[in-house]
Amino acid sequence: MPASRPLEVLLLGPNYAPEPSGLAPYATGLMRELKRRGHGVNVFTTHPHYPTWRVFDGYGRARRHDVVDGVPVRRLTTYIPHAPNAPKRLAFELSLGARLATTRLPRADVAICTSPALFASGLAMARLRARGIPTVVWAQDLYGVGVAETEMTDKRLAPAVAWAESALLRAADAVITIHPSLRRTLIDQLRLSADRVHVVRNWTHLSPRPPVDRAMVRKRLGWPRDRLVVLHSGAMGFKQGLEVVVDAANTARRRGLPIHFVLMGDGNQRRILEERAGLDPAVHFLDPLPGEEYQDAMGAADILLVVDRPGVGSMAVPSKLTSYFTTGNPVLGSTDAEGNAGVEIRDAGAGLLARPGDAEDLLANILWLAEHPEERASMGRSGLDFYQRELNMDNAVSAVEEILFSIVTRRPSPAHRLTEGVPNP
Repeated sequence: MPASRPLEVLLLGPNYAPEPSGLAPYATGLMRELKRRGHGVNVFTTHPHYPTWRVFDGYGRARRHDVVDGVPVRRLTTYIPHAPNAPKRLAFELSLGARLATTRLPRADVAICTSPALFASGLAMARLRARGIPTVVWAQDLYGVGVAETEMTDKRLAPAVAWAESALLRAADAVITIHPSLRRTLIDQLRLSADRVHVVRNWTHLSPRPPVDRAMVRKRLGWPRDRLVVLHSGAMGFKQGLEVVVDAANTARRRGLPIHFVLMGDGNQRRILEERAGLDPAVHFLDPLPGEEYQDAMGAADILLVVDRPGVGSMAVPSKLTSYFTTGNPVLGSTDAEGNAGVEIRDAGAGLLARPGDAEDLLANILWLAEHPEERASMGRSGLDFYQRELNMDNAVSAVEEILFSIVTRRPSPAHRLTEGVPNP
């Protein structure tokens, strides 16, 4: 939908570059591309902290203004918990929401509030509504489903959380979600109007690269050259249930199987997982890697893992999948076959599914892939095809742009009215 004028767009949320994973690469890519297309953009976020939940070196109170790829970024000082359990996560969101609600914001035609950080978005939306600025919530996962599926908080709270989530999302002018199954949940369970809920898949923020020199990369990373390398990349949180990977590694070592497991990333469960693994040489923990080094590591692996704790699979779509599909390597999901990640892997034809939480079944699927190199290569090619067909950044940003234009056209914001010569209330 072409526009006669550029828009002024605000993005408010907890995650932005230089955070390497989760929501940050998508928020960063969207705003960079909107700026490239001629729109005015401003970002209000906190200091980079994910997935370590510690403020990155070089940031903090002394660095409150930033420019990332030409996009102005205002970094708000908030409470950031080092061990983010449910109460501390809520305190973090309320801290961010309070700052967003009291910080001076520039004029805008439309604002995008990112979630996770739903309750922060709710506080920010109250401020935006008072100024007449229409708001889009970009929902990467669902809180009510998350409470129901995980044990991080009392599951009896799930109906109340879902009620609050429904109320907050219904107050938005539009909601963008990242998968058709999440859209169905928003409409059927949270009672959102179907015409206000849009699906825009997360794109991959990486481009396919020529095959890496596996021997060289493995030597640099300290991985064995003569073993099948199985890599999990990303957050090490409660939701992932990565104990199953450590247990599979332990079993592989006991049986003398030539398999090496790598857990690359960070999170509040990493220390627990390291203690569980002990000195097991079959499992290797690796800190998050930047840019091309991250791609090198994925390319040097043989199998890429997606892991969900049993019963968890409908609250989100793991963002790592969009990166995995660019590598040409097969994906193995230890996840519910009918959950979002399981459906995505199956629809892409990019790999196999093991029963979540079952180390023996995970290991059995790894051994099958090890014994079938041609099928492994075919799955990798299917993942690449799916990336090229479905995970295109240009198409995704155009879809978001069209949603923003439709909202502004339907309900012009103060900035738009001012431009047209209408007094700003």
